[in-house]
Amino acid sequence: MHKNTKLLPYMRRAIYQAWLGGQSISNLGKEYKVSRPTIYKVLERARLQEFTNRKSTNYRFRTIEYGLKRLSKTVKKLQKKIDRLSIKRYEKTYPGEMVHFDTKRLPLLQGEALPNYPQRTNVLI
Repeated sequence: MHKNTKLLPYMRRAIYQAWLGGQSISNLGKEYKVSRPTIYKVLERARLQEFTNRKSTNYRFRTIEYGLKRLSKTVKKLQKKIDRLSIKRYEKTYPGEMVHFDTKRLPLLQGEALPNYPQRTNVLI
């Protein structure tokens, strides 16, 4: 039985009997707190003597074709993510082909001079 079902089988029979007795669709909807289209569905099934609740499972989801299509879509999505996130490595032909180093100029210490430049004088004001 569906966990959110509004009408149980005995209620469906009672609705059908009340409708056969002359009660209106609107009054039945108010009494059982369901919409008019729901009452119409109950009456349509009741004419076929079907008062049981139906399963809410959509059988399309149980087919192999659906499962394989969904699986292939998932595989494609994952492949795109893997391609996007893959690590790009630099492959070189010999060691040291790609060398990188950073340089930084450090401040002069007191009494130190730059090569080929006149000595700096620190003037305090």
